[in-house]
Amino acid sequence: METPEDSLSPFDLAMGAANKVDPNPDFDGPVRNRRFTDPFCLIFLLVTWGITSWIGVWSIQNGKYDTLSHPVDYKGRVCGVDKGLNGQVLPSFWHPVDALSNGVCVDDCPTSSNFAPNSRSELFCKDDEDLLTMQGCTQSGTVLIDLSLLVTCGGCTFQTESKSLNGYCNPLSASSIIDKVNEAAVNQGMEALDEWKNFKYASYIQRLMRDLIISFPIIGGAGVGGAAFLGLLFLLMARCPSCIAPLTWISAVLAPAALGGGGTFLFFLADAYALDQSGMHSSFKATFVLILAYAIWSLAGVVLFSIVIMRKEICNAISIAKAASRAIREITFVPLFAIGLTVAYALMIGVLTFWFLMLAASRSSTETVTTVFGFELTYTAQEHPILAHYM
Repeated sequence: METPEDSLSPFDLAMGAANKVDPNPDFDGPVRNRRFTDPFCLIFLLVTWGITSWIGVWSIQNGKYDTLSHPVDYKGRVCGVDKGLNGQVLPSFWHPVDALSNGVCVDDCPTSSNFAPNSRSELFCKDDEDLLTMQGCTQSGTVLIDLSLLVTCGGCTFQTESKSLNGYCNPLSASSIIDKVNEAAVNQGMEALDEWKNFKYASYIQRLMRDLIISFPIIGGAGVGGAAFLGLLFLLMARCPSCIAPLTWISAVLAPAALGGGGTFLFFLADAYALDQSGMHSSFKATFVLILAYAIWSLAGVVLFSIVIMRKEICNAISIAKAASRAIREITFVPLFAIGLTVAYALMIGVLTFWFLMLAASRSSTETVTTVFGFELTYTAQEHPILAHYM
């Protein structure tokens, strides 16, 4: 009868392996000595899990996702969703209404600028009930007739030629409307506003959510679906030794090519930022993007140079991969592994998306009072503090 010692090599026997093959007669395994090694960590994990789940449930019950996908006016009302004073749903587009980036809901973005209005209907204004409570916008309990005074008090603004972006009317030239408002203030004996802030169209979380909504078909279809298909195709081609060399060299060349394409895109983007007159992109932003383009081009050159000097090592790796491909061909469930991995990734993305939406549903409004042209204006910001904390 063959014993375990018969399978040991002379070296193993010389090192005393024969004495370690069979356990001691009184050894009954680690069952009796099993216990929790980190009970406090387990309790902390359960508490954290419970609190996070409570936050998610509360967010779903009390949250409002519309603020992430639609513009919000100066009163916190969601354009295209909430109702106005007349009981009708507010228009879907947003246009700035004062120097603090507050906005009003409008029917459409103006296709031309009107800096010489003849009546208040040719301005974008806040509600009458709000104008009556604002400093400098009323006289003897009624809204002012002087249109320039309504502009400087922060109650109205000029209609400016704009381009729609995610429901926001972005002025093609922010400097023009700033100059006109400052001109109206100077004509009234006020000082021009030097530290004029660029319009804050949305928080970065709102922009992120809208970008995800717009690009979801591309990410979900061409991104996840395309990656799954190409991954499965790669595994099938890896089973063929003659395909190893083309796959390897194509993959190697794609890296510097992708970096070069990204650098080219950033180069033209920086040029577009530099030529943009809307005031949305500062010269620092344009310079930073240009520097980033040169940095990515440099990285592409380094990667390409590395491929050239390591071409012999890559050829050796191809020879090894060809030998391994024959072994892969013998494993029949390799394609199923790729499909299973894709399903697992999809489930993971689904869970993360679910938690992201729960956290994004929580929002709060913060108000900041600032003096503009001698009048106090209130800026209302829509924040998502829980999601911002996690990000």
